[in-house]
Amino acid sequence: MYNIGFLGVVRYERENLKLITAFKNSDVLKFCYIGRIYPECKLREFCENHSITNVTFKPEFSNEEKPELYKNIDMINAVYGSNSIEVTTALPNKLYDALIFKKPMLVSKNTYLSSIVDAYNLGVSINIDTDNIKDVILNYINHYNRQEFFSGTEKFLRKVLLDQEIYKKRIDEFIRL
Repeated sequence: MYNIGFLGVVRYERENLKLITAFKNSDVLKFCYIGRIYPECKLREFCENHSITNVTFKPEFSNEEKPELYKNIDMINAVYGSNSIEVTTALPNKLYDALIFKKPMLVSKNTYLSSIVDAYNLGVSINIDTDNIKDVILNYINHYNRQEFFSGTEKFLRKVLLDQEIYKKRIDEFIRL
C-alpha cells in the first residue's frame, strides 16, 4: 500500500477532506497524519463518522523522530490549497524534508511551491477543486521516475546551497559598509 504522509500541525481541512474522500477505503493508498491537530480541523472525526479505514492519526513528534517517521511514508502531503498569500508564496519545511529524506511531494497547483516541485520534478501538483484527484495521483505513482526525482533533488539542493552562499556574501558586504 502506498502511504501519503502529513507531518506537522494538521490543518487545511477542506483540502484534506477532498483527498481522503477521493481515496475513501482504498486498498492502494492510505493517508497518515502525524502531529498536533488544530482544534477546528475535524479530519479524525470525519474519518470515524464515515468509517474510513485507510487514514491514520498519530500524535506530535520531535524533529529527532523525523527520519524514522519518513521511512514509512512514500509521499509527503503538502496540499495547502491556493486561497491565500500565506500558502501561495510559502516554501514550507516539508520541501526540505522531501530533499533530505528523498520523498516526492503532493502539493497544490498555483503556488510558488508547485512551481519548484514541477521545475525540479520533486513530485506532483494538483488542483484540489478541478482535477480528478484520484487519476492525477495514481498516474504519478504509476509513472514515477526515480532517476528523474533524484536528479531533481540534487539540482535543487545545489541551488539552495548556492543561494545560501550568495546570501552570506551579501550580508558580509552589507556589514562592511
